[in-house]
Parts: sequence; C-alpha cells; structure tokens
Amino acid sequence: MAVISHVQAGSVASSAHQNGLIDQVNSNTRVAETVGTGVFTTTDTVSSWATQVQAALGRPQAGAFFGQWTDNNGGAGVNVDNASGGGGDGVKMTDIGTAIGTPVGCSLSNGTFTANNAGLWMLNLSLQTIGGADNIGIRAIYFALGNAANTPAGTKYGLIAAGQDSTALSTSTVVRLNAGQQVSSYMAIWTAGGKTTIWRARGNLLTATWIGQ
Repeated sequence: MAVISHVQAGSVASSAHQNGLIDQVNSNTRVAETVGTGVFTTTDTVSSWATQVQAALGRPQAGAFFGQWTDNNGGAGVNVDNASGGGGDGVKMTDIGTAIGTPVGCSLSNGTFTANNAGLWMLNLSLQTIGGADNIGIRAIYFALGNAANTPAGTKYGLIAAGQDSTALSTSTVVRLNAGQQVSSYMAIWTAGGKTTIWRARGNLLTATWIGQ
C-alpha cells in the first residue's frame, strides 16, 4: 500500500489523497475480515476444548469407585483340601464378605466381586490360614474371572504360591472389567494330601479400586 502524503493546513485534499485513504480503509477492512474469521474459528475451537474439559472434569477420577471387605472374625472358615493330589481344583474364598465402609461402584457376594462400573480395577487380596498340622502343602491364591465354586478355565490373575510355613498370603492384580463383570478369589493346594483352613480373624481382606477407563 502506497504511503498517503500529508497535506498542509488550509490545503484542499486531492482525489489522490482521498483515493489513497479509501484504498487503505478497504485494505484494512479486508484484513479485519480475515482476522475476524480466524478469531471466530479459534473461539469456536477454544469453546469446543472448554466443553471437553468440562466433560472431563465431570468424569470419574481414579479411586472414585472403591470397595473393601474383610471376614466376620468368626474363627475357622473354608477348608481347602487336595486329598487326591494333582494340583487341586482351587476353592473360591467365601470368607471375605464384611464391608469396611460403604462400597461405591462395586459389590461382593459369596466370594465374588462385581464391578458396576467398567474400566481398569486393581484388586488386592490377603488371606490368613490356620498353622500347624492342619496347614500343610504348597498353596496358591489368585483371581479368576467368573463366579464358579472351583477355579474356572482361563487366566489366573495375581497368582502367588507359598509353602506350609506361610500362614498369611497376599496378592494383587489389575484387570479390565466390563460393567457387571465378575471376579472371584481362589486358593488351591498343590501338594497331594495337602490341606488348609482359612482363619477368620480380620486378617482376610479384599480391596478393589477403580483406576480409570
């Protein structure tokens, strides 16, 4: 754009001055329209981002769904016996069922955990068994999908094993669950003739924590 020359006081502006001014105004208007379009587009994008951020803030955060259960402190409970050997079928642990606080987004019934909200769940399990002659053989604890009384086919999550001198075991796993999907905790005896009994002394604990989608 050409520079518009100044006029002196009392001088009459020429058509060249007027046209130059008009051209400059028109050019500025075109630039303003272009910038305006960009601003509106950016504003729309920011608005969209803001909407997404607000939606994200409204989504559950890690730990929003949580449950914790222990035993009823009632002495001896479930017996796990492998008199026939061969690894054992694994017995579902039903001794944990007394809620600590109020579970949110999940439940536990007869040894089976149910996720009411889909996503990644961290499960932590600890068990206490009776010592002495009634606590012999290699035993393992783990989680498995489903609610069967004995270990169902499929993956054993958080599998851990120990010898007869271990009267307390703990394990954990992270598993992705659909809403309504179930997981149960199991103990198996891997020694022929081995057996043990779960001891209800508030030493048995299942903790379930939702950690995200």
